[in-house]
Amino acid sequence: ALIRTTIILAVRSIRCFVAARDMADAATADVVLSDVHCEIAIPEKPGSTLTSRFPFQLPCPDCVSSILDHDDDGDVIVERRQQCLFVIEHAMATPLDSVGKQVWHGALLLADLMLNMKHKLDGAVVLELGGGVGLSSLAAALHASTVICTDIGDDLLHICHNNINCNMRSSATVLVRSLDWLQPRPPKGDQSYQWSDHDLTTLSHTDVVIAADVIYDNKITDAFLCCLTHLFSEVFSKQPLVYVTLEKRINFTLEHLAAVSAAHQYFMQLLKQDHLSRSGCRVRYTANQIAVNNIKQCFHYNRNELMEVWQLEAMKLNSSNDNRKLSTI
Repeated sequence: ALIRTTIILAVRSIRCFVAARDMADAATADVVLSDVHCEIAIPEKPGSTLTSRFPFQLPCPDCVSSILDHDDDGDVIVERRQQCLFVIEHAMATPLDSVGKQVWHGALLLADLMLNMKHKLDGAVVLELGGGVGLSSLAAALHASTVICTDIGDDLLHICHNNINCNMRSSATVLVRSLDWLQPRPPKGDQSYQWSDHDLTTLSHTDVVIAADVIYDNKITDAFLCCLTHLFSEVFSKQPLVYVTLEKRINFTLEHLAAVSAAHQYFMQLLKQDHLSRSGCRVRYTANQIAVNNIKQCFHYNRNELMEVWQLEAMKLNSSNDNRKLSTI
């Protein structure tokens, strides 16, 4: 069994390498490939999309006790979990500026978290930043009343919109909208993926903010916190909780002379600073890590020790007389 497993993992790694190499050669550009796609058939040409099945099980709401129940014959009652399926259109391998078209481990972990948060999402308005192809937003929509899935680029938003329409299995309202983190004021208008006045009112009532695998590049991390700070200081009428899932990318750096996750370290460093919005509002974040092992796994993927879940709370500060380092974004 061990030999068979080793061979399977080796074949998957080779397929990932070959897919990325062939697409890079064909497109004459560097591409990246999510580990999630290693078991998925390779598309015929670079940049093409394919449709994949993501089965999952809904958590059993009655199975929260460690005490086993028995039937009248003394047999253990086995937990019966509802089998479900999302069918998602996505890209296989993409340039770095189009990674939102792929499905990443962080999105599956975030989807697991959403499925385990029925008590917090019931009737809630959920905003996803960097929603990509919409997998995590679909999971949130199983419990929330309204989900706003945001990203940038009409081609990506079109894929996301189609995935939402093809997989909706609840009465929730799901909006797909454009939101550029570098220009975080939502674009108003009646064009596709622009915001109406009603959309903006709904956005202001956000209860939960979610984001998956947005911590991999320092400029992206800066833009993410810039957008988040703008929303807390200018848009939200309440103080929603923020949930960020990530997978640390380990690389050898000359700066550290060791294999580290520099992007993760940068994110942690920024969370220790206060952030000043463009309007002059000062925002401070408090970060608490959630143990991944405490989140019941609903989707099929390989979890590892590099995956993390963080809960962020934001507080607007009235006074600038504070000795904490200030980040102007």
